Amino acid sequence: MQEVIFVMKRDDTLILSFSLNSWDGPWMSRQQILSRLAQKGWTIVYSRGLFFTWDIKSSAWKKSKNFINIKLMNDVYVLCKSRINLRNPKYSWFDACSLFVFSLYIKYLAWKKNKKNIVLHIFHPSFFPYIKFFKNSKIIYHIYDAYHLCPGWNSELNHYEMKLISQADKIISLSIKMIPILNNEVQEKLSIISNGVDYELFSAGLFNDCPEELSVIKSPRIGYVGSINSKLDLQLVAEICEQKPEWNWIFLGRITEPIERSVDPYYIDGLAKCRQCRNVHFLGERHHEMLPAYMAHMDVNAMCYRTTEDGWWAAISPLKLHEYLAVGKPVISSSIDAVMKYNDVIDICQSLNDWITAIDNGIKGGVGSKKMRQIRALLNSWDDRVSKIEKIYEEL
Repeated sequence: MQEVIFVMKRDDTLILSFSLNSWDGPWMSRQQILSRLAQKGWTIVYSRGLFFTWDIKSSAWKKSKNFINIKLMNDVYVLCKSRINLRNPKYSWFDACSLFVFSLYIKYLAWKKNKKNIVLHIFHPSFFPYIKFFKNSKIIYHIYDAYHLCPGWNSELNHYEMKLISQADKIISLSIKMIPILNNEVQEKLSIISNGVDYELFSAGLFNDCPEELSVIKSPRIGYVGSINSKLDLQLVAEICEQKPEWNWIFLGRITEPIERSVDPYYIDGLAKCRQCRNVHFLGERHHEMLPAYMAHMDVNAMCYRTTEDGWWAAISPLKLHEYLAVGKPVISSSIDAVMKYNDVIDICQSLNDWITAIDNGIKGGVGSKKMRQIRALLNSWDDRVSKIEKIYEEL
């Protein structure tokens, strides 16, 4: 007898995606993927979950409305949290009631949109408690960081991740290193899909005028775009700045400042040293559509990551890798796993001397050509990544 395989169809399926990031914040892989799936006809609902009782009086809670409401953003239905329906895991009955009410709202939404199936696309293990209220739903667990190595990880989150890995129908990860357990069962449902690039947006960067605040900083300019946190080797940057005061470093992104130095003294001390350097410029965050113009007017774009194995950066898969390549300017990186296969278009460094030599070479043209870099980026577009994820949806 021939086996009957059920294929998930976009016309009768609602995708409920859980993630920690605000949709209208800095654009991460989540927004890139889900917005494109929505444009392809999938009904995507994006949620950051519910407030907890201890969020009462917070600025986010105060700005929220009493009941859940929806905003359509980039073709995705973005859920806005309710001020009334709150979680409190300390009281299991109370927490269960709140999660049940939330699930009823989603099921009502699916019914209203004529969707027979609900698929849970979960980007963080903290959302595991929601699963039991969607008993007939398929589950995709999408790993974008080595969560088990991140600050704040605890036994509860570890329990949630192990359960989520076990119960998920499919697992997507940016890299093998991000997965805390890799047995035969996990490998059977695992797909490795790395970050992509909006090629049209970033390859057009060279056609944009140099932003005014950047134009006043003299070349050579070494650029970094992204979150400024523990993954960066700012001690290394400070050492380069000391030896090469004529090189200007430009950082675009939000700075994370731990409350106490003891949390990560290497990062905190590196950040302090960089702030004292006259040739380091922290320009803050910019909207993602503005970033190509900044990248295109750097002499070199850099990924200056820490390479020790004792932190979450050990498994990093940089969003900016293909964005830098799409812009076409020379690219330099620390020796992380994610870039090793791009050594024909990226200068990969292991030491301070390597970095100084690579930047000097980058100013003169760098590894590979503009055309070579952009071809590599074009082969790694978000459209390619989303097509792979869509096939996973259809196979559920």
